[in-house]
This record gives sequence, C-alpha cells and structure tokens, in this order.
Amino acid sequence: MAEARKVVVAALQFACSDTVSENVDTAERLVRAAHKEGANIILIQVPKGISSYFSIELFEGYYFCQAQRADYFQRAKPYKGHPTILRMQQLAKELGVVIPVSFFEEENNAHYNSVAIIDADGTDLGLYRKSHIPDGPGRDYCIDGRSSISTQVTLALRSSPPDLRRLVSVSKLLAASRSICWDQWFPEAARAMVLQGAEILLYPTAIGSEPQDQELDSREHWKRVMQGHAGANLVPLAASNRIGKETIRTEHGTSTITFYGNSFIAGPTGEIVALASDTNEEILVAEFNLDYIKTLRHSWGVFRDRRPDLYKLKVMALKQVLAFLILFLATGTLRYSAFASDPDILVDFIPPPEGTPVDGSYFAFSGLRSVVGGRLPPANFTVTKASMSNFPALNGQSVSMAVLTYPQGSVNQLHTHPRAAELLLLMQGNLEVGFVDTANKLYTRSLQRGDAFVFPKGLVHFQFNCGKGPAVAVSAFGSANAGTVSVPQSTFGVDIDDGILAASFKTDAATIQKLKAGLRGPK
Repeated sequence: MAEARKVVVAALQFACSDTVSENVDTAERLVRAAHKEGANIILIQVPKGISSYFSIELFEGYYFCQAQRADYFQRAKPYKGHPTILRMQQLAKELGVVIPVSFFEEENNAHYNSVAIIDADGTDLGLYRKSHIPDGPGRDYCIDGRSSISTQVTLALRSSPPDLRRLVSVSKLLAASRSICWDQWFPEAARAMVLQGAEILLYPTAIGSEPQDQELDSREHWKRVMQGHAGANLVPLAASNRIGKETIRTEHGTSTITFYGNSFIAGPTGEIVALASDTNEEILVAEFNLDYIKTLRHSWGVFRDRRPDLYKLKVMALKQVLAFLILFLATGTLRYSAFASDPDILVDFIPPPEGTPVDGSYFAFSGLRSVVGGRLPPANFTVTKASMSNFPALNGQSVSMAVLTYPQGSVNQLHTHPRAAELLLLMQGNLEVGFVDTANKLYTRSLQRGDAFVFPKGLVHFQFNCGKGPAVAVSAFGSANAGTVSVPQSTFGVDIDDGILAASFKTDAATIQKLKAGLRGPK
C-alpha cells in the first residue's frame, strides 16, 4: 500500500517595517523556523501559496495602498530579475520548500499586485496577478493591476487586466491555489481553483482597521468567509495576515491601519485547527493527510452533483446582449451577411485578375489526380480539397469538393463545416459515420461502397474506418469555402483556461492538460 501523502502547513504572522531588507530578513528567519518545525507549506501574509510556500502580500514594506500617490509607482520592479524573487529561489532550493513571493510588478506601463511561485528545487513555476481589485477608503490599490493612485491613474490601472490563466500551481508536493488578499472574499474563485485541482487554498492577506471607521472590526467576518471556502470545497485552507500599526502620508494627511493578525489554518470541513493572536509574531503549524481528504471530498459528492447548467443569471444577461446584436446586424448590416459564405453574383462567373486567360483550363482542376490514381493510401487520414483557395473558378459558384482517404482504423476527428452541408459518397471500403444535432441527439450509420450520407450544415460530425482495409470517399459542399472547425483543436489546442475546460467537461485540470499534451504530440 502506498504511503499516504501528508503535508505540514505553516502560516506566518509578523509586523512589517518600511525597509525592504528588514522585512525580507524577517520573512526568511520565520520561513527557516517553520521549516525546522517540519512545515513544507509555509504561508506568509498576503499573496497565496502552497506546499512549502512562503508568501506575503507586498511584504517588502508598509501597506502603501492606503494612499493615492503616484510616487509609489517607483517601488514596482519587473518580474524577471526581481531581487527578492532571486533570493527566495535560493532559500527554496536550500530548504526544499515551495515559496510564493509577493511583489509589486511593473510590466511596461502596467502595474500589478503579483506573486511568483517558487518550487522546492528553486524553479520559478510562474506568475499570478491579483484578479479582484478593491477600491475604497484605505484600499486605493495602486498596485493591484487595475487600481488607483489618483483619479486619472485609477482609470489607467483598472485597464491593466489580471492574469486568470493559472489559478493553481502543481509543485513537487501537491497542487495548490494562487490568490491574493481581496481574492479571498469570492467563493467563485475558491471553487474555480479546486475545480482546477487545488488540494489546499492559501490566502496571504493584509487586513485590519478601516481608516474611515476605526470602530469597524471585520476579523470574524473575514475568518468565516474563508472557513466557508474550506468547508464548501472540502480542502484545507491557510490565511496569513500581518500585525502592527502602519501610518503613511497620503495626499490628505496621514492614514493609519492597525492590522489585526488572527492568521489561521482551517481543516477540510472549515474547522479552525490553529489560530494566531491579534498582536504577536507567530508561526502556526498543522498536518494534513491529502489522500484521506481526497476520499472525504469525493464521498460528499459536492463536485459530482454540481449543476452549473442551472445557474443562468449571467447566461440570460448575455442572451439579451446577443439578441440586441442580432437585431442590429439584421437591420443595419444585412448587406454583409451574404459574404459570410458565398457571394451572390449577377454574372456567369467571376473572372480571374487581368492578364489571366479565360479558357477551358481556368475551369479545370488537376489537384485530385494523386488521390484517385490508384496509388497506395497514405499512412494517416488525409483530405485533398478542391475549394476556392486552390481552385479560383469556384468563386461565386457555391460548390466545392474533397477526396478523403482513410487508412484502416483511422478517424476523421470531430469537426464542423460552418458554411455548408456536406454530402459524402463512399467510393471504397467501409465507414462508420455520425453527427450530433442541436438537441444533442446522435445519428449514426454504417456505410458500404456506393452509399451516400449528408452531414447537415454546422453540426459536429465524424467518420471512422471500421473496415479491414483502406477507405476512400468524395465529399461535396454547398459552398466554395465551406470551412472546417476541428472540435479537439479548437477546444484543447488554444489558450482556453484549463479551469474552464475542466468545469465544462466535469473533470480536473490534470486531465485537461493530458488531453492538450496528447494533441500536441511528442516533441
């Protein structure tokens, strides 16, 4: 029986000065202390981390988001070559821990509140940029990718998009989520991260009193929200907050926040297993059996029984927008619609450019000779087309064709032709064919030599050579440019986020990544 996967999570809590070197030294000292206590997931206040991670939101200095001052942009540095990241890479490699490093990022003319994930061997696993950007008293996020420093600067920063591509990092120890501070208030983000395969949620934080109302205390609310994330998704969770009082100069005088600590670690049912005070420097430690928690998560069925198909509010709003656009296009731009497939022409044919003779040769195409000349079939499925791109005389004629050759056992993978129906005539061999209509009903048929089959316009369809030898078919299309959209390539071969694909196919991010790798093939 394989040994159970266990991790030891640490959440660090300390006060920051406004000197970078002092804060980085403190962070390193506490990371080393947590490592001595057996921790291999080490979280520091404010970014987020996993598996021996250490992370802190903007821990290099005071929390300057209290102010709208353009001079704070000078604190930003580029991701590549950032001195704190380089130092943490050395520390991670030495201790064999994973460390998320929070920093104020400058990329060209954009600025972000970012975290770089460092693996246990010192490898940089990539960058995450804070997705949810607060704006209000004491939260004028000059560093949060879209936030503010002045009214004008606010608009400029809010136009800098966050990076939503990688919400989960797969380290040498486990898969963990990435998020920063204000991200922790959004249950949709927590669910998305676990759908992407996260086995622990880590929330580095900077939260305390509100400058506009010193009587407002959100600590219990703050904890309960994240405990809900842990319980709803059945994963452990660590939140690391700073302590101490920080006063900075703003454009309206001084502003003070007293950070209330209360860093904590929660178990997979939301129970708090370790809790820090509101004033002391502390290291919290808790051990979790990831295999047991995985079994617990599966037994509850909260991911199996999800019904995102019923959560229609956003979809309904989108449908209203689409209805307006369709009406606009129908009334205002109808004259362009015919050109989406084939143009209507008022002449016998569209002549070639000047200088090209128009005789019988212009209307002839010899590109199919190689596939109908009795040669041995190719090793892989092939399509040889006679369409407008290689046969210009078809322009305006609303017709094209292709010869399809299928080695034994080959498949013409799931695809659509958005601009035309396809009429297939089987010339040799045997095929299994089918298509799926808009009601998700599958229609299939076994074809023999001489059989024809029509694939309606725009519907997903396939052909499979189920015979004992090669097969050859000829397809005709009601368009000179029918177009082909490969479902696997258009789904898994582009940069659609792994979490969206995992949710769409009700699987996990690891499975999606395997599918993508399979389509890419060997390097």
